Amino acid sequence: MKTANRKAKKEKKEEKRSAFWAFMGGDFLLHKKVTQFYPYLVMLILLAAIIIANDNWIRRKEKKLERIENEYKNTVSKIKKQNEFLPYDTAEKVMQLLKEEGFTKDEKKLYKIPVQSSDINKK
Repeated sequence: MKTANRKAKKEKKEEKRSAFWAFMGGDFLLHKKVTQFYPYLVMLILLAAIIIANDNWIRRKEKKLERIENEYKNTVSKIKKQNEFLPYDTAEKVMQLLKEEGFTKDEKKLYKIPVQSSDINKK
């Protein structure tokens, strides 16, 4: 009798599994109630994958935009250092000063700016 009783206790122990191990083992996925939700699970997994891919795409675009902005800033600063670049406001002020001095846009007239010979030799 004792042996039969012990076997019954062992069988009960084997049947009892904690909910954690049942979840981790994946046994719950085989129940009939869960199998009807497989299409929804697949849809959720696909949506998660799309969200992750979209996030990565956005990050790549932001990095590319940041790189282009840095290139633009570097180019503008180099041009400013070489005095080849006049911002729009500054160019507009220079044009206004030239008009006040009598310089106007005229295709027929040529303007000569005299340069002293000592300035050319210094370069």
